[in-house]
Amino acid sequence: MTKQGSPWAIVTVEDHDAAVECLIFPKTYALYGETLAEDRVIAVRGRINVRDETLSVYGEEVVPLDLTAAGAEQPVVISLQESQLSPRLVREFRQILTAHPGRAPVHVHLHRFHAAHLLLDLAPFQVTPGPAFYGDIKALLGAAAVGGS
Repeated sequence: MTKQGSPWAIVTVEDHDAAVECLIFPKTYALYGETLAEDRVIAVRGRINVRDETLSVYGEEVVPLDLTAAGAEQPVVISLQESQLSPRLVREFRQILTAHPGRAPVHVHLHRFHAAHLLLDLAPFQVTPGPAFYGDIKALLGAAAVGGS
């Protein structure tokens, strides 16, 4: 509760690799508070905050994720710096995606300079995330573009 008596929350969002604290302030809590529960799978959109070298997120939107599609392919997440973007890179990236058709959705984590990072769902593209695919991506974007491959 705030000093004014409004509810808010600090939520730890974690996966197998990392965790981040998300602060859900009163206005956002009023909209999404019922979505917050222990062990519930959610996505949080918000602003990144760094204080004393600690990263947190000021949550602006909380969305419950539906994991009922058992057996569905996990998305392939590719990290990309905004400064890397060029027409040539986009063309070659598209060629790689179309050369490795499959069932895994493709997401791009776009790291933007002086702006909130974006997670883009490239819905038209689904790939087979095998060694050939990851090799092509690393050759184009560098080893840091993919994790856990």
